[in-house]
Amino acid sequence: MTFDDWSAGVVKPLMEEYPFAWTFFLAFILLSTFMALNLFIGVVVSALDEETAASAPKLTHPPGTDERILSELAALRTEVGRLRERLSERA
Repeated sequence: MTFDDWSAGVVKPLMEEYPFAWTFFLAFILLSTFMALNLFIGVVVSALDEETAASAPKLTHPPGTDERILSELAALRTEVGRLRERLSERA
């Protein structure tokens, strides 16, 4: 994977003995390059994700918001019920 003079010591003797050994070496080079690139990209994305999470403001809502939303939802349900009754009276 590092190409440190392994072609002269490993590839050439094997190619003399097995002419189609280039397919293995080509697959090895492509897979190992893909894996190394994938690891590098994973480290970069992880670092960016941590940086973004650290600098992003925490989303919080003021106290009592849940109760206010629930009361507005109940009022909307009541109003929708009244509208359905009016529509059913007209039909």
